Amino acid sequence: MMKRGIAALLLVLGVAGMESCREDPVDIVPKIEYNDFHGFSQGEEQPLSTMCTINDQVYIFSQSASNYYLHATDIGFTSFRSHEYPFPLPGFLPEKLLSLGGDKLFLAGSKDGHPAWSFTDTTAGNGLFFRTYAENKGKVYDALEFNNHLYLCGELQQDTDRQAVVFKVNPNGYIVDTLIFGTDQNDGAVDLMEDNGKLYLLCYSYGKGIGDRDAWVMELSENLETSNQRVYGGTGYEQPEMLLAFQNVIYVCGHTTSFNDPMHDAWFLCLEKDLSLRWEKNVNNNGHEGADYMDITPEGNIAWCSYGDMSINRGYLGLISAEGAVLDQKKFDGYVRFTQLKAYSKYVIALGPRNDDKEVYPALHRYTLLP
Repeated sequence: MMKRGIAALLLVLGVAGMESCREDPVDIVPKIEYNDFHGFSQGEEQPLSTMCTINDQVYIFSQSASNYYLHATDIGFTSFRSHEYPFPLPGFLPEKLLSLGGDKLFLAGSKDGHPAWSFTDTTAGNGLFFRTYAENKGKVYDALEFNNHLYLCGELQQDTDRQAVVFKVNPNGYIVDTLIFGTDQNDGAVDLMEDNGKLYLLCYSYGKGIGDRDAWVMELSENLETSNQRVYGGTGYEQPEMLLAFQNVIYVCGHTTSFNDPMHDAWFLCLEKDLSLRWEKNVNNNGHEGADYMDITPEGNIAWCSYGDMSINRGYLGLISAEGAVLDQKKFDGYVRFTQLKAYSKYVIALGPRNDDKEVYPALHRYTLLP
């Protein structure tokens, strides 16, 4: 079954009318301190990687020119494992690694330019057997498990523009429903979230008319019907990245150029459950920054990560309160960028490809959360 159509704009929110705030660097008491680092190098470049966590274990899937690897460690960096996948099938670019419980894992991304996904496990012993959406070029950005199905979101190339796509996939990996939608000026779906039995979808859109590119959030039923669509952004360029629910609100993170800064700044929205805006925050650190991934710390703050300059070769890590106050932000050399993180009781662990001038390989950087 396939649903197609141009989704209607129900509510547009620009910078005017938003409760917004620009946050420039200020003198703050440090809350993030470097602790340790570990890289997973197999003697060849592995530039693309994604991670998930199971209790105190961190799993990293990485792609090289010749094969795929599954690396693992504990948050204390006391034990390390690396598995090379049998029967390599070149052409897969990873975007999402998802734990399905026990030793089961799920991978999603693109293969040979088409949306693709595969089941695997924590030992990589069963290899990879990809299912692909062959009708259109595109990729999957995110996936989650909900009501005994997997929901995958991404983008498809449709004629001369990109469209947002959501796949509903059964436990065997087969598509049972597909939703394709958007404007006529390039759109994509970048993140899915489940909160109290309700699905939410985050998209980018060039066709909503607020600025160059905007954030587009909506509710999504398990039958792939959209509702309560809202659009957020300023007159510049917004790059939405992730949704996160916490204490009866929804956070959105990403990048923005709508605050009189030609460079990217980290961008945060706090939404009520009806998707109305509670507050908006712009965080600047005298460079080219953003917020690609976030997690809630045990103290109820939001840790985020991204890259830290225009050439995208510095890691950027920050911490804000649930109310949007900046608690700390730091940049670290030697990383291509930080792409994901996980907050624990004492630490934040960030994933970022490490560049030592000889090869690029996945690495974890551990930071202590200070009181």
